Amino acid sequence: MKKLLPFLIVFQLFITFVNAQTCTTPTGGTITGFNNGCVDRVGTYNISGVTNATGYNWSVNNVNLATINKITDTQYSVVFNGPGNIVISVTPTNGSCTGTTITYSVNVSSTPNKPTIAQTGQTLAASTSNSYQWYLGSTLLANQTSQTISPTQTGQYRVQVTGPAPASCSIFSDPFNYVLTAIKEDNKFDGLTFYPNPVTSTIHVDFAQKFDVEFFDISGRKSLQKSNLKGSEEIDLSELNRGIYIMRVNSGGKFATRKLILQ
Repeated sequence: MKKLLPFLIVFQLFITFVNAQTCTTPTGGTITGFNNGCVDRVGTYNISGVTNATGYNWSVNNVNLATINKITDTQYSVVFNGPGNIVISVTPTNGSCTGTTITYSVNVSSTPNKPTIAQTGQTLAASTSNSYQWYLGSTLLANQTSQTISPTQTGQYRVQVTGPAPASCSIFSDPFNYVLTAIKEDNKFDGLTFYPNPVTSTIHVDFAQKFDVEFFDISGRKSLQKSNLKGSEEIDLSELNRGIYIMRVNSGGKFATRKLILQ
């Protein structure tokens, strides 16, 4: 047995060598996908054009900025976790043979903060961003690309804000319920601002003059009243039932009304 041991070792090495030579090294290949990404978004990337490959090893160079998830052997999704530059690497394999690692660089930019919409008088204003596009429901409003808009009809308005190039990451606001009123309000209410609408629990009301505010449900019943307010106020509506309300602001015996949706 001792005499056979060296022979068996040599034979095993020979078999390993032969097996190593039976595979064919993969060649070629291209990664396709997005050159630019946005934080908290997902990009899909594909490897193609590789010959003689039976498998692929995928990786990213910085897991703090991106995580990678398998869809198929030749397609992976990448979740962008932070801004910066990442490199996606794919190494084609064929048994014990490996091809040249293919890389693909992606520039990841921050996604803008989700915008808010506030109503002042008959004007809606978005929070500050790089650029704006307004929508009525799902319909794009042509040429409405300013920070403010003066709606000409009742409806739910949204604004899409977009960050700087090259990624130009964008995000939508929540819908804002706007009611066009034919009643001419006193000019003093031009500075009355409130948001959000719809509201879930707390509404922000900002008015420079002293005011009282009342909330009426659709049956006309007064559900809540707050008095002697001035400036920037937060009003808790969490104890009210979900539904549609009229907010009436009284300042010096003059009134302004706004329609709210409590979700």
